[in-house]
Amino acid sequence: MAHVGSGTNPSTSTFPGFATDPGSLGEGPVPEPPGPPTGIPPQSALIVVVNPPAGKGAPIVQECPADLQFTNTAPGGFEAMNCTLDWPDNTPPVGLYTAATAAVIDRRTGEYLWWGHVVDPGYTKTGTGASRRIACQGFQTVLDTQAGAVGYIDRDQSQWRLARDYKAGSAQIVDDISLPQHPQDWADPSLSLIEMDIPEGSRLYASPTRTTMTMTYRPPKFSANKQDIVCIQGTFDGTNDAAYRVKVRVATQAGTVQTVMDRDYGGSPVHFRLRLGAGDWTQVGSRVGQLQWVYDGSGAGLPAPRDYYLRFGNLAVVFDRVNASGATVIDPGTDVTTGDIVHDLCGRILFGDLFIDAAPSAIAKPDTKVEQATWWDGATVRQIMEWVGEIETDYYWAVWEPRYGVKGPDPARFEYRSWLTAPRYIIPPGAAKVELAGGADDLATHALVTYQTSADVPASVVVAGQAPELEAAGVNRIAHIDLTPEGALTERTAKSKGLSALRARNDQRTSGTALVTSPVMDVRTGRMIEPWEIRAGWNVVIADGNFRADGGHPYSLTGSRDGRTTFRCTSAQYFVSSRGMELALDGGGRNLFRRTRIPLPRLRRPARKR
Repeated sequence: MAHVGSGTNPSTSTFPGFATDPGSLGEGPVPEPPGPPTGIPPQSALIVVVNPPAGKGAPIVQECPADLQFTNTAPGGFEAMNCTLDWPDNTPPVGLYTAATAAVIDRRTGEYLWWGHVVDPGYTKTGTGASRRIACQGFQTVLDTQAGAVGYIDRDQSQWRLARDYKAGSAQIVDDISLPQHPQDWADPSLSLIEMDIPEGSRLYASPTRTTMTMTYRPPKFSANKQDIVCIQGTFDGTNDAAYRVKVRVATQAGTVQTVMDRDYGGSPVHFRLRLGAGDWTQVGSRVGQLQWVYDGSGAGLPAPRDYYLRFGNLAVVFDRVNASGATVIDPGTDVTTGDIVHDLCGRILFGDLFIDAAPSAIAKPDTKVEQATWWDGATVRQIMEWVGEIETDYYWAVWEPRYGVKGPDPARFEYRSWLTAPRYIIPPGAAKVELAGGADDLATHALVTYQTSADVPASVVVAGQAPELEAAGVNRIAHIDLTPEGALTERTAKSKGLSALRARNDQRTSGTALVTSPVMDVRTGRMIEPWEIRAGWNVVIADGNFRADGGHPYSLTGSRDGRTTFRCTSAQYFVSSRGMELALDGGGRNLFRRTRIPLPRLRRPARKR
């Protein structure tokens, strides 16, 4: 039998009006609701309003259709709505495509339960009349129709290309871990370097034109979003000789060049961090970066007495950003965070198409640093937000009705919020049919972490985690976590990421659905609300939830999912026909770890025998 641990009596909940029997709780499925739906019938409260474009006719208002259903999600916001509307024969179907808006409104309060635009006005005509089975989408589709070729920080050394201005020289990317970490950068030191070589016997000239080799970085030059380079940093080392110099230059799209660093070797690894407007360069509109190796010896035609090389590592190119209101961020630095990316998307691409409230309560700004974030081949805003979402599992985006209500052409409202808030909805006993499952199928005590070193050599290490359920039973289970898609890793980094993956794997939570057919408590408004008023994006408490055997506090007052009674509501779909709102309940994230560059690692499983 499951039980509630000492000091966790459900009747001590601070939520008013609800208490659960503190005795033993069964482990079986939650009972079905004791009777038919209660509360106000939707037919007496809901209306559907279709607004043709300006000058194309009056709004069409109809009472709640019998087949009405609508959905909202997190992430996402208002998603889909469809229903059948009676349609007079003499009413033209003007404006019932993308230009027409549709809404479901609670006429008791004027609250918008759903708002979007018509995408398919299905038409049916019979001997007794005509009707339209309309299909609608929420304005979250704006994130699919807005795209950009953007970059924030680029550490991809393959983007630097040899200009071939000195034919005898060569350049390639080599595996090497000789350079130390950049003292002004949080990222690990490079595991591969750009190596420029001048072989022995090459003819070098110091005058009238100096022998020069150039590595060029050009992706933003051809980007439609016209982002400027605002910072270049890196480390270099090579054959120490005063006859050679190292330069860093930036160039505009038109070819205007400014040299921002010009120095000799110095005899040891040299770190540099060059920024626009920070005493390094003043040229705005820089879209090209150049690394130059220049022979500055005396005389002409003198052969090099030995092989010479120059190596660059820890390279990072940073681009200008804007805030959520569209204003340029001054001195953005090299620490690019997920919040920086979200705010830039709001101010650079979404601003104007959606209402952007830059207040922290509306557009959160998480501070997880990312090593690599570029989409030079183009991506929709939704695709980039999904990438951010895989890193920031405690945040979600949504598009809702305009902030001040639907008034003429006001755009839909974009939000980026944290899940870590106190629960909003409390579902009392008997108000919903709850189905929960999952939670312990992938537990492991250890993990075999496979990765590759800087020389593409396979490597592996075993890390130990904690799984009390298995340890109590004397079971030793080893999971396989494959980090090879991450590229070259150090053993320290592989251990750290492998342990994070194992902890997340052992932190599975129960998830499921709840079909709500009776009023629930809305803590935010302080009143009982009808099922159709529930929105995704908030934490939900199941007051008669299915407790797990490990006990714990019955309610999470801090907004943490526990897979027992507190869940994240990621989807809410209302059906007038059943008078029920079906909630998708997420009891815990199943991402393996917070990645920064590539998709989450694969868990390899044995191949099936044929």
